[in-house]
Amino acid sequence: MGEGFIQGVDGDVLTDDPDRIEAYRAVGLADGFIGGTQAEQLRAWTYLVESGRAWELKGWFTRRAIELLVTRMIKVSRKHLPKWVSDEVDRQ
Repeated sequence: MGEGFIQGVDGDVLTDDPDRIEAYRAVGLADGFIGGTQAEQLRAWTYLVESGRAWELKGWFTRRAIELLVTRMIKVSRKHLPKWVSDEVDRQ
């Protein structure tokens, strides 16, 4: 494999695109298949919420992101939240 590539899970190849690598690492930290401290995991969740990727991933990621927002484990500006997420956080 050429320089500037990272072999991902299931044969996915990440180029040296910083945004794609950052997203992959954030998902890995949040999901636990990349080890990290609690602070690193919370920064990863913050990134996933602010970038909108937490809502694209759906399922467990969406539920966990909302839980972290409700419990104030992560704090993000409301401008980064879709209205339906903001409404859900307000309800809880």
